Amino acid sequence: MIRNAFFDLDGTLVDTVEGIAKALNEALAVSGVSISYSRSEVISMIGRGADTLLRKALKEKGNDDSLFAIAKRNYLPLYEKYQIAWSRPFSGMKGTLEELLRRGVRLFVYTNKPQKLARELLEYHFPPLFDEIDGQIETRAVKPNPAPIFEMMERHGLKKEESIYIGDSIVDSETAKAAGLPLILCTYGYGKYDEPLLSKARYLVAEPEDIAKISVWPS
Repeated sequence: MIRNAFFDLDGTLVDTVEGIAKALNEALAVSGVSISYSRSEVISMIGRGADTLLRKALKEKGNDDSLFAIAKRNYLPLYEKYQIAWSRPFSGMKGTLEELLRRGVRLFVYTNKPQKLARELLEYHFPPLFDEIDGQIETRAVKPNPAPIFEMMERHGLKKEESIYIGDSIVDSETAKAAGLPLILCTYGYGKYDEPLLSKARYLVAEPEDIAKISVWPS
């Protein structure tokens, strides 16, 4: 029986790509970079944290650390400015979370979004449903590093065999594997849904409502 659900954020709980794209393109422009990216291009770059996003966006400019530092300094305040207004929870997600809570499931988030921004976003869209929201912290390795999951388990007295990870991408598959947890893969998100990703999931869901329909939760 699964009693603890660890969720990814971007592409799983909330559709955030419009805000990311807007902030990224504006940050590049004010940094003097004449490159912009479409929604689909941004989707292909997200999932491994802001640093990786910016490195990929600046790939054509080479490995220029000074330009990266300028772009990052511009990007993070812009994303904080836009993230709430330019994001929306996936349809049916709030009801799904509430249903899991009704069944006695504890809810957690582990994301590569900067921790301050992740908490602001989720406390706005889903107050107060999560026991803990753990995001990216400077100097700490990002997903698929499983250490923050283990730390949350220890803090909250959770059993690994009663836990599951829920996400939408190859990064989430790698995270679940590293943590030794089964994966619910959300195919409505930002991943590339073909092999080998599909074969790595224990369960596949096409809509947020499908998560609560899986027969692993308390009745």
